[in-house]
Amino acid sequence: MDAYCKKGRFLDALDLLDEMRKRENCKPTLQVFTTLIYGAGIVRNAVRARQLFDEMEQWGVIPDRGAHNALMGAYVRARDLQSGMIVMSEMECKGIGLDDVSYNTMLCGFQRIGDLEGIWKVYSKMVGSGFMPRTRTTMLLMKVFCENARPDLGLELWDYLMGKGCVPHRHALDILATGLCCRGLTFEAYRCFKEMVEIGMEPTERAFRVLEGFLKRRREFGKVEEIRQMMKAIQLEEHQNDEEAA
Repeated sequence: MDAYCKKGRFLDALDLLDEMRKRENCKPTLQVFTTLIYGAGIVRNAVRARQLFDEMEQWGVIPDRGAHNALMGAYVRARDLQSGMIVMSEMECKGIGLDDVSYNTMLCGFQRIGDLEGIWKVYSKMVGSGFMPRTRTTMLLMKVFCENARPDLGLELWDYLMGKGCVPHRHALDILATGLCCRGLTFEAYRCFKEMVEIGMEPTERAFRVLEGFLKRRREFGKVEEIRQMMKAIQLEEHQNDEEAA
């Protein structure tokens, strides 16, 4: 059934479900329904995905987070983002916690259609609940914010993550530093660069070169020398750690 769904042969997968229904002691399980809902999403049949989801109750199967995420994904593939958001709200009402798959699914859907307001709604929900996104979700948000001339929102996300004790990926700093500098917020980019170094992570060469270039334009030569020394110090530290490990 899983193989049929992944190959887009959804009708063949449904035939297997019919066989299970006819046999004794072969009751469809939560995994079976979740797989089929996912398969319906692959062929962009959101209506059938919802029918399968609702049918679970008839078999005494309680939908979990994975089943809800599969249904949400089916709506997103069918570009029915409003229904996807309703599923997200249903999860919250039922006390089913949203995870990174939930948030990332909706964010990707709104990103594909260029709906910045939708992205903002999902982002606000995520931050409001105190949820810590995984790297892929952080990168998606940072890219969307900075590419749409809102690096201030990227900076807000950076501060949110750092405040929670979560260090953003180095490439998130690449995107944010570029976005901030291009909008004249060079000092804010410098602050983020410095924060990453202070917690023992080495920024990428790209982030360093971007910040160095913009600081030179502003004739902030003291800060240029400072970030150069930062890079040298952390590279030396990492080299020493590698030698000790060897």
